[in-house]
Amino acid sequence: MEMINPKKQLNLQYGKYLNNNDPGLLALAKREMPNVLQKVSTIIFLVVRRPSGFDISGYMDYASSLRSFALNQRGSTNWKGVFEGTTQLRPRPNHLSYYDLHKKVLTYNDSENYETLHIGQSLVFMHKGDHKIIHLDVSHDTSCVKRTMIHSPLIGTIIFYDHIVRKPI
Repeated sequence: MEMINPKKQLNLQYGKYLNNNDPGLLALAKREMPNVLQKVSTIIFLVVRRPSGFDISGYMDYASSLRSFALNQRGSTNWKGVFEGTTQLRPRPNHLSYYDLHKKVLTYNDSENYETLHIGQSLVFMHKGDHKIIHLDVSHDTSCVKRTMIHSPLIGTIIFYDHIVRKPI
């Protein structure tokens, strides 16, 4: 019966599978438990260079992505593989935002935690729990979010937008 209908483990930590000192993966592992417990909600911006030389980029909801992988949802990011180094972390069209320069594909999606909004020419995210607006532009007030940029040799350029959740969903 366990093989047919396995139990879902939502509190499994994938960061414990980390087996290298990559700064991007260390930062992800550090943010994993606060995101699972909904103390912090992190939006991850990735820029990944493809072998063709073109970049793909996107914003992803870290907590939602961890939850979808724990529930074995189709198309979810394999976080165990990412921390083990067997899977490369890359943006996907089902994340909050996705842009492929070569194929000229641009998508926007809502997640469990965020609603994607357009204010003027800017892309912003609104947290569904406490309704705080997360501005991605550094020229706006960033009192509700901490922005951290890391260059990872394995992943590429990563920007973390850490939002302290006042009212979880």
